[in-house]
Amino acid sequence: MVSDLPVSLAHPWALLLLFVAFAAIVVIWRRWPAPLRPRAARLALGIRLLIVLALVMATGGLQLLLVPVARTVIVIADRSASVQSSEATEVSAVTAMSKSLGTGNRLGVISVGRTAVVENPVTPAPQFSGFSADVNANYTDLQSGVRLANAVLPDDTAHQIVLMTDGHQNIGDVLDEVTRAHATGTRVDVLPVGDSSAPEVLVDSVSLPNSVPPGGKVHAQIVVSSSVAQSGTVHVTSDGAPLVDIPVNLAAGETDVETDLGPLGPGLHGIEATIDAPSDTLIQNNTGRAIVQVLGAQRVLVVEGHPGAGANMVAALQGASVSVSTTTPDAVPTSAYGIAAYQSIVLADVAASDLGTDRMTALQAAVRDLGVGLVTTGGPHTYGPGGWLGTPLEATVPIDMRITNDPAKPPVAVVLVLESVESQTGDATVRGAAAAVVSRLTPNDLVGVTDGATGMIVPLQPVGDGTQIAATLNNYQGFGDPFQYDPYMQIAGNALAAHPTASKHIILLGDGDAPQVSSALIHQLVGEGITISAVGVNIDQSPQQMASMKAVADQGGGRFYESSSPAQVPDILLKETNDQLRPWVVQQHFLPTVGSPSSLLNGLDLNHFPGLDGYVASTAKPAASVVFSGPYRDPILAEWQYGLGHVVSWTSDTAGQWTSALMQSSQGATLVANLVGGTFPLQADPALGVSSSVSGDSAQITVTLANAPAGARVTATVSDPSNASTMVVLASTDSGKYVGNFPADLVGDYVMRVTVNQGSATTHAATAGFAVPYSPEYRSLGVDKQFLAAIAKAGGGAVLDNGAAAMTKPITGARIPFSLAIPLLMLAALLFPFDVALRRLTLQSGDAKEWAELRKRRKQRLEAPVAEEATLGRLRSKVGGVRGDVARRVEESGPAVKPGSAGDTEPVSGDAAASPNAPAPADIDLATRLMERRRKK
Repeated sequence: MVSDLPVSLAHPWALLLLFVAFAAIVVIWRRWPAPLRPRAARLALGIRLLIVLALVMATGGLQLLLVPVARTVIVIADRSASVQSSEATEVSAVTAMSKSLGTGNRLGVISVGRTAVVENPVTPAPQFSGFSADVNANYTDLQSGVRLANAVLPDDTAHQIVLMTDGHQNIGDVLDEVTRAHATGTRVDVLPVGDSSAPEVLVDSVSLPNSVPPGGKVHAQIVVSSSVAQSGTVHVTSDGAPLVDIPVNLAAGETDVETDLGPLGPGLHGIEATIDAPSDTLIQNNTGRAIVQVLGAQRVLVVEGHPGAGANMVAALQGASVSVSTTTPDAVPTSAYGIAAYQSIVLADVAASDLGTDRMTALQAAVRDLGVGLVTTGGPHTYGPGGWLGTPLEATVPIDMRITNDPAKPPVAVVLVLESVESQTGDATVRGAAAAVVSRLTPNDLVGVTDGATGMIVPLQPVGDGTQIAATLNNYQGFGDPFQYDPYMQIAGNALAAHPTASKHIILLGDGDAPQVSSALIHQLVGEGITISAVGVNIDQSPQQMASMKAVADQGGGRFYESSSPAQVPDILLKETNDQLRPWVVQQHFLPTVGSPSSLLNGLDLNHFPGLDGYVASTAKPAASVVFSGPYRDPILAEWQYGLGHVVSWTSDTAGQWTSALMQSSQGATLVANLVGGTFPLQADPALGVSSSVSGDSAQITVTLANAPAGARVTATVSDPSNASTMVVLASTDSGKYVGNFPADLVGDYVMRVTVNQGSATTHAATAGFAVPYSPEYRSLGVDKQFLAAIAKAGGGAVLDNGAAAMTKPITGARIPFSLAIPLLMLAALLFPFDVALRRLTLQSGDAKEWAELRKRRKQRLEAPVAEEATLGRLRSKVGGVRGDVARRVEESGPAVKPGSAGDTEPVSGDAAASPNAPAPADIDLATRLMERRRKK
């Protein structure tokens, strides 16, 4: 509590310093007395002690405690999930306090969730219309709110905090903070918010073993809490699929429900238990969740960029007794937990845009943090052509999408098959877009253009500087509207056939109103190594015509783009140029060159390895191991370790487009099995036990290891629901027991990869998981009146009935500190001259009378006239006689010389020169100067 004394000392040690200084001064005064009379000596000692007292108290922070007239009220509003339904009540309470604030008082508002933020700054005229600050409502940290309130309270008023809450905190200890605040004179009142009368039932916990053997059953323990006795049903699911429904009779309090589940398939499974009961208020807490790993055969997920892209992979893996599932890019899980259900992921000719950023990030996290294997295979739609540059996938694989030896690659040959889009402006846009494509190609690439009317208006030719081709396109006005695309597609194919070593492409641009290109022609062109893309300009708003254009691209192995207006064509063509018309795809027959030794080559007959017909060019990363390389030293097969996971990239395809001979041989199945098998992580180790628990916004992981080796290093890499990772180094707390803590402030699934390393070798590994099924805010509902009363007592306040009542509560013991340092220093400065005067001046009783007489005599002397000196009088008389004689002579005869001539040495007249009494000219000049000087004075 604040002291009742009107003063305080910030640094109590100053009292000790004052005692020492006083003692030293008194001792010196007695031991070596000043040569003063006793009365003067005592006065000098007193002044010296006052000076020391002022200096020491100023240094020690002496303050005057004044009783404040005004108050500052800080409202701390609990905005966590448990009181979100009471937000209107909180707004109303703040508004009431604002209206009853009174003159001179101030008000501020702080919002509290997981952290505290200032909602409204402290002001005498608050303008509060509602809450707008963004807080994490999954947690309540009232302690941080009180701490922030103390930091923003001003020093010149009394302090009051009004805490609006239901009394449920899951982070921090608000009682300690309130006690400290009250010790400094702050009053803390509590305004309850929330509803404690509504019935509630929730799933408190779901407990499962960390892992079970293949075919084993999963024993589940479920705890259900209910505020009233009632009947209900617990529904149990695995990964969303129903398992069992359990009728239960719920008591008021906790009810335990146990059941055996399974058997389940191998991999990670999310087990959910949902309570269904009639008397319930919130649904957010009705489902609990836990994660279990079922051991067994390795599971692989093959993601096909287009139908059939992974068919050979699936067949080879099934032949090796591997459990395989097939899916499309848009069905890949978006969380690391979902991907961790598999031991390895295969991406077969998959474009980055088909996966999306969230899935690529999840794949990256699963490989890096959980040890999931990854295999990527080539094709015309993946790697560089698939837009992998700069994506999380590119960071994960051992190859770089940038190409460092472009000039060595075969040129790109592209024919643009164009038609009119039935408007002059639109045709002009198409011409400009075609010219832009030309500008993006290299001088060695080839380009040709058909017009839909006459045939090739730009024969297939090297781009060079592109000037002539661009001029031809910009000046051309005769685009046609053909009845059929086949003739122009055939013209394009014939032109490309003359360049067998080039990477050949056709881009068809039109509105799709002509009959679809025949499948036989498309098959022929694809057989010649030509990729066909299509751009549909949907000026007729016809889904059928756009479907026709898309079918051409699908059969031609290229891409389809739909444009709603000609204005979008330039961007589409430039995207196609960047993604496809680069020297990424190399199509020529070659035998791969063997590089680094690897287990990926086990079982292969390298002396009779079939040749390949193409691949997607890339550059190996410095840390990658290149097992096979191509004719231009590009990586064909590369691998590396990425975090905890192993990644293998095969830049040719597996669908048979460039690998028909390989896929038809027995070596193809062996290679595919090796690619995937080389990425499998270590399975769960029976010697390694993993468990976890959650408290507030943090979790603890405990690992037990039978026969733990000396010096073992145990780490856990945790992937949270946002796919962010945390590395935790576990500390040994007992023989074979290791413990570590990490943040767990997000709702969702957490997956951990635990590894035990001895030196550089990994001796044990296991994957485990746990779930935070819902916000901890939904575990404790209603108003904790007992805890709110304890807060009010610790803060010297009361439990309020409404907001306006806060302004009527007295703030006793409040003081405003006023520093006396400056006045004390000024006092010491004023006393110092008196101290010096007493010691340096000798004063007697009659000194005042003598000083008065001295001042009187000085005044008389200054006022008396000054007598003229005799010498000066004689000089003045002599000068006057000389001047009169000179003037008389001048009147009689005129001057002999010009008066005042400098350097004149001749006599004035003969009589004057002969006169023995006449003064010399020098004497006359001197006398004149003296008289002038005296006159000026």
